[in-house]
Amino acid sequence: MLHNRLFCGFVCIFSIFLPVGSQKPNPEIIVDQLSVSEGLSNSVVNVISQDSYGFIWIGTDEGLNKYDGYSLTIYRSSNMDSMSLPNSFILSCFCDREGRLWIGTQRGICYYVPEDDGFVRVTDSVHVKQIIQDDNHHMIFNTNGTLLVLDAATGEYSPVTMTEGLHSNSVVSIQHFHDDVFLIYYPDRVSMFSMNGRREISSFPAERDEQIIQCSRLDPDGKVFVLTTKRVIGLQAGRTLEENISLQVEFPGKKGIYPQSILLDSENNLWIGTNDHLYSMNGQTGELTPVNIYIDKYIATKLNIKCISEDRYGNLWFGDYGNGVLLNPKFKNHFLHLEHNPFNPNSLSHAMVSSFAEDRDGKIWIGTWGGGLNIFEPSTHRVERYRFPDELLNSTIIRNLCFDGDNRLWMATENHGVIALDPGSGTYQHYRHDPDMPGSLPGDRIYTIASIREGEIWTGHPAGASIARFDPQT
Repeated sequence: MLHNRLFCGFVCIFSIFLPVGSQKPNPEIIVDQLSVSEGLSNSVVNVISQDSYGFIWIGTDEGLNKYDGYSLTIYRSSNMDSMSLPNSFILSCFCDREGRLWIGTQRGICYYVPEDDGFVRVTDSVHVKQIIQDDNHHMIFNTNGTLLVLDAATGEYSPVTMTEGLHSNSVVSIQHFHDDVFLIYYPDRVSMFSMNGRREISSFPAERDEQIIQCSRLDPDGKVFVLTTKRVIGLQAGRTLEENISLQVEFPGKKGIYPQSILLDSENNLWIGTNDHLYSMNGQTGELTPVNIYIDKYIATKLNIKCISEDRYGNLWFGDYGNGVLLNPKFKNHFLHLEHNPFNPNSLSHAMVSSFAEDRDGKIWIGTWGGGLNIFEPSTHRVERYRFPDELLNSTIIRNLCFDGDNRLWMATENHGVIALDPGSGTYQHYRHDPDMPGSLPGDRIYTIASIREGEIWTGHPAGASIARFDPQT
């Protein structure tokens, strides 16, 4: 499978799909937008979570909402009810491995008891921004200035503060790494922290004007590679701060060169694309090696690698903004160049490639920035430009691609909404924003799209303030 990441500022949920069979823009669907007019307790939504029973919990600035697919139940804090929420300002929700739903508020922690349809207050007067669980089933709460750990065996709470090993009292977020080790994100650094030992194992500080772009998957040695706008950092449990610093690799070349994409392939080779070149990196030594790519018998001196993916056979796909596709077959020490030629209909439809997706048959679908969609057939090594009946879609900007469990291709476009294509029948559906249709998309500019699980598609938008659910029955 090709791998994509999902980043979004607005979430639109398509719970189950309609049968494909229409080419009309905005087929007759309804997206249930849960807003104040539909009964939501407040228009500012801070968190969404699903419990073990399938209910959707929506935390807002003024109350917690339980959605059963048909109606909303609102829970608020009440001084007259000991089983109410400790506070109505909901910041976090988390369903643990035992199926218990935890709620973090502006002033306290509680968990939900379904039998009583109420809440057991655990502690008051703490501002709980995040809730997670480790491998030992301990609950960890990210509060203002400290981490609070609930021991699953004893039921006792213990704080983790600066005096017990935290770098500062400004924890932005925390991520479980492995065993008792967590990645803790501060405004100025990322730290690896041993929760049992209450100590910082290693960390790296962020430089001024530096941003984290992507993280790779874990390598066999338990290392994760963090790609920023300036460098690559290898983080691994057990290493000291000095050793991690030695693995920081800054990018060579002239001013203005910055990384854009990273992939740790199935052979554990690390690939990094920049707006100037392609590099391979030794994850053990940090040695960064430029990869020479020949295009028309000449070494490419200017590349702009925007996306990197690996297919099921281990072939590597590099999408370039200007040079089309660079394909590195597995076990081969060369690249195949799939280029755009305006005079050749069997070439790519555009030279700027933005995304890849692989279907069940192993075909690679290629999205471009202004030339629509292309298909690569592995058996013939030929590219075909996919043609929609609507010519407007053949020149659209495709930001992202993904396949769902039914082998349907979903396309996130720059200004033309979402397109869902059935490759087998060639039929498609086109979803767009319609101000006169309450059930339409909230906007036509889609940043990204991903198939999260069977029967569910999520789209990311640049802005928005509602929650949407696709209802196939209506």
